[in-house]
Amino acid sequence: MSGPISPFPLFTDSKVAALYNAEMDAMRRALPVLTSELNAVVKALNFIATNSTSATTNTISLGLKTFVVEPGKSYVKSMTVKMGSTAEPHKWMVGEVESYDPETGDFAAIVRGLSSVTGTFDAWTISLANTEVPIGQHEVIVYGGDGHGTINTKARRHSNVARNVGTSISYVDSPTLGESFTINDAGMYTITCNDTKSGAVSHFGVSLNSTELTTSITSITETDLVLIGVSDAAGRGQMVSTQIFLNVGDVIVKHTDGTCDGTTWIGSFFAISRGNGGGATGPAGAQGDKSGTRFQYSSNTVSSNPNAGNFKLNSDTTTTPPTILSIDTLNLDLIDFEAYIATWDVGGTVIIRTNDNEDTSFAMLTITSKTLKEVVGDANWYQFGVSQVSGLGASYSFTHQAQCTIEYYAAGGSTGVTTLIAQSADPADPADGNSVTWISDGTDTGDPGDVMIKVNVSGVIKTVTLVDFSVVPEPV
Repeated sequence: MSGPISPFPLFTDSKVAALYNAEMDAMRRALPVLTSELNAVVKALNFIATNSTSATTNTISLGLKTFVVEPGKSYVKSMTVKMGSTAEPHKWMVGEVESYDPETGDFAAIVRGLSSVTGTFDAWTISLANTEVPIGQHEVIVYGGDGHGTINTKARRHSNVARNVGTSISYVDSPTLGESFTINDAGMYTITCNDTKSGAVSHFGVSLNSTELTTSITSITETDLVLIGVSDAAGRGQMVSTQIFLNVGDVIVKHTDGTCDGTTWIGSFFAISRGNGGGATGPAGAQGDKSGTRFQYSSNTVSSNPNAGNFKLNSDTTTTPPTILSIDTLNLDLIDFEAYIATWDVGGTVIIRTNDNEDTSFAMLTITSKTLKEVVGDANWYQFGVSQVSGLGASYSFTHQAQCTIEYYAAGGSTGVTTLIAQSADPADPADGNSVTWISDGTDTGDPGDVMIKVNVSGVIKTVTLVDFSVVPEPV
């Protein structure tokens, strides 16, 4: 609230000319001050009228929520509001006002969006929020490799367009310059691709605004690199994917080492899409050059609270592998990953890599124990017992404050997860409630190239052919 209104000069309507003129001059001088102070009061009243607190106990979830707030507010039906935990404001709900009684303070809202971490709280701060506008569908998918540009010799081309919808992405395929995807609307974009080389190793990926389109993807300027993948000696390519914020005018190119020759949809594929089909959009975090959650390494080997955005190991020497991993639930971008890290369990694998293209520091650890550490007034952190699986030279000597990506893989696939395997014989049976997908090499179930899935439900395992490779038509 603004301060008190300054006293306004009194006007006596004196019949004495000199006194009358002096009073009028004082009033004219006071009017600008009064106007400014009244504007501040009106602004403060407007702010107070749509901001409130509540001691009603509620759990963060979708649907109708009722609160008791202060009476005399100006909430109206359909107004967009955010209801955040006063103690932990990164835990919130957003939705539209359903009803409000200015006499009693009874307040109801229909929640349509949530923070990534939920909880039950009895102290809330309620305020106006932006109304999210549905983004719509903006997507380009191409497949079936068709060589590279004759000038931009490392810019890939494709012979088939599976989808090209919306206005956010302009797709151009040039025989000389290769394919390009120009961004027309700033926002979060998802990019996925794969590629292959017959019976040999090849590299492929995605570059951003690169001027080195005659240079192999493995050698371009690192700041231009968005994604990188590799096809193994058997000609099997991995699918790589990321989310990245792109600005208007950015140019995305599927960039390779120039040797990729896959010509089928399995052998060469690229997709880029913007945002989602509508609904609430959560805060976007920065994305590194690799998949995984970004954290910063602290070289302090004491097993204690690593603080927001950090992780620690109790040993970082080349001779003594670590046995304890400490990690905060807030990542480097201060996004709360507590719900995700809570799924990490004994027997699972944690992979830590530095954010560079050569993996100069790398650690693969198996979880042996798990403890949640509560921190009053701060985000929580976890302490995991770990054992070494592998690492370059068995070295865990990450540089202090190095930015790293951390990935987790459940033992045998966590509950409800599909594990993806490259071309092979039948893999081991998945755990109950899980599935495994692979490309058959013809040794066991399926013919070479068939895409298979094995599902385990309550101990009953069934194997199904998802794609019969023999009937997939060749590109025209």
